[in-house]
Amino acid sequence: MRTTDPPYPLIAAFVLFSAGHLFASFPEPTRIWGWNALAFVPRPVLLLWILVALVMLIPAVARGVGTLGSRLIESATRSPLHMVPLAASLLGIAFVFRNRNVFFGDSALIPSMLVDPEAGVVGTAGGGSFLVHRVLHGALASTGIAGGDTVFVITSLAAGVAMLFVWRSLTAGRPPWERAAAFALLFGSGAMLFFFGTVEHYPVMQLFIALSLVAALRARSLPGQLGGLLLLLAAAFFHLSALVLAPAWIAFVWPRLRGLGGRAALLAGSACAAAVLGFLLFRYGRAYEGWDAFVPLLDRGRHAYSISSLEHLRFVLNELLLIAGPLLLLFFLPREANSQGKDTAETAGVKSDAATQNIEDAALHEAGLRATRGRFALFALALGLLFLVTIEPWLGPRDWDLMALPAIPILIWGARVVLRGRCVTPQIAGLLLAAALLHVAPWVVANANEERAADLTIAWVSADPHYENPVARAPKSLGVLLSRHGHDAAAGALFARATQIREDAQDYYNMGTNLAKRGEYEEAVEWLLRAVELEPGYVEARFNLARAEWKQGNAAAAETSLRLLLAMEPNHAKAEQLLGTVLGEVGDTKNAIEALRRSAAIDSTSWETWANLGVLLAKSGREGEARDAFARSLAINGENEVVRRYYDRLESAR
Repeated sequence: MRTTDPPYPLIAAFVLFSAGHLFASFPEPTRIWGWNALAFVPRPVLLLWILVALVMLIPAVARGVGTLGSRLIESATRSPLHMVPLAASLLGIAFVFRNRNVFFGDSALIPSMLVDPEAGVVGTAGGGSFLVHRVLHGALASTGIAGGDTVFVITSLAAGVAMLFVWRSLTAGRPPWERAAAFALLFGSGAMLFFFGTVEHYPVMQLFIALSLVAALRARSLPGQLGGLLLLLAAAFFHLSALVLAPAWIAFVWPRLRGLGGRAALLAGSACAAAVLGFLLFRYGRAYEGWDAFVPLLDRGRHAYSISSLEHLRFVLNELLLIAGPLLLLFFLPREANSQGKDTAETAGVKSDAATQNIEDAALHEAGLRATRGRFALFALALGLLFLVTIEPWLGPRDWDLMALPAIPILIWGARVVLRGRCVTPQIAGLLLAAALLHVAPWVVANANEERAADLTIAWVSADPHYENPVARAPKSLGVLLSRHGHDAAAGALFARATQIREDAQDYYNMGTNLAKRGEYEEAVEWLLRAVELEPGYVEARFNLARAEWKQGNAAAAETSLRLLLAMEPNHAKAEQLLGTVLGEVGDTKNAIEALRRSAAIDSTSWETWANLGVLLAKSGREGEARDAFARSLAINGENEVVRRYYDRLESAR
């Protein structure tokens, strides 16, 4: 095949690949990929996306992109030092378009568990990761660096940069076009998307999985292969799901163990790892009230759809599109006519026409090793896909949970096994690089949209039986997080969801407070009344109830609620302040002034208390005391123009 020949099967596949992104999420509107993602992409970016897809169908353009991309990648990967600008540019992109981790759950919920590890069991499977991140979080906090998800962002970005160097090692010595194609697979895959701003345990786990697989593909001796197995255990330390790949490693190492002792040691180590995994799975299942919540084969009617349904098939296909990205196009590439001879010559280090019997024997041995490694990579890939197919099918929207495990095996299998037997030309490399861009762009842009993250959070919590467990921190915690970010309507939907699961005073308090924040005071009063009925001593619920009653225009009810609260909590400064405001509005100036003075005595740092006191004192003709109260208010908040006008008016009248 000449380099000028247009690869028509690949062009057809490229068109289908691009079109597939437009319709990939049609059956499931809460998907994070496909049309749902493109719907949140600004129109100029979307038009550019379509333009790139169309222009790349011109052979000359594709060849030019492939040539330029190959030269840039060749230059950027020439040495570790040359990799620095590439890594820096990717880090810059990550910080500009930082992934919200698709929904608010992990960008805020997971980091909150670093501070309060006993508050939930969400991180049970990533217990080792929490240990590491908790130490790093403490170190950052001691230096005054911003907390929150900072520590997870740092580790995920570090894992992403490290992955670049792993990929450089994996593609070393390959022809320029093939290296460009391999890097297109990396940057256009769901695997690489993890590393740029994702907040979870998975990026570090994936890095160790990649190191483990590369060790298997590179090792020529048993110690090297056992080292790869240790790297897999390190991946499992960060998230126990990595142990799903262990059978592939055992099958890979077992034939190379000579003697009973080595095999017995491997079996003993495997038994210990299985025991640890069993204990953690037992703890995880008990925490979430049964493994049927995660494994559809044990379904008891809690799943949105069954494992054998058409919806599940759509989910798996969509997931594969997201994970594999442009790797799917490799199967449409023409085969290299002499790929086996090419690899053999490269491996033996001599030209094929100089082969001797010894060289032929070495070549056969190398071919056997290559076949064994290929089977190992395929076995690991199959185990990862088995996990994808059998675990949590109704959780399809939460791609990072499920695609984390098979993503790296798919990627390495494609680049190491599939790509090496295909013919790669500049035009093909250009199409693969463009496909990578088209695959990644919607994810990056859409996940920078906070409104979308809020919408998806509601959709998933509403459809996910996992969140019905009262032990889990969602949806109540997710509602609080959404409210803190200003998404009050979305938070209200989750608070309402929480009250449907169980009757809890805090859930009713959250819902009532949320409604009051949105100005729906009548409904807020109803929810807050239910909160204090369930828990009469709930002080904050009574305070918010009084404030909602006052905003509703029912001053008498607000006064009653506040006096009940103060009987339980006499030193509640905000309650005294609100009582003074309510009494002042109904004309009971004397008692209002006394309430505000009590509030100021409890908390002298509230500028509002001093300002309200000044207004009432001025109305009572006590200008000197009013002026002093306004002065105290301005000393705390000197930028309040209304208070300053009151003060200036009294000051000029002296």
